[in-house]
Amino acid sequence: KTISFNFNQFDQNEEQL
Repeated sequence: KTISFNFNQFDQNEEQL
């Protein structure tokens, strides 16, 4: 679950960028 959560954060970061 931790990895899944991290992956989601990365995707959100890219969208914000």
